[in-house]
Amino acid sequence: MRDGTFVLVTPDDAATPASPAPLLHTHWRGDRTTTLLVRPDGYIARASDHADPAAPQAALTP
Repeated sequence: MRDGTFVLVTPDDAATPASPAPLLHTHWRGDRTTTLLVRPDGYIARASDHADPAAPQAALTP
């Protein structure tokens, strides 16, 4: 995480959004539905309990 990469953690069925920023995409194990966007410094930039596929893309677009 020290290379300036955002981390997107999504439910297992979510697709990887296109991103202008460096992005590592991973999925939760199990049935969690929360989506998290974690900044390179470890803080959560955005969290959502809704399964809106456009939300991660909106968070990554300046």
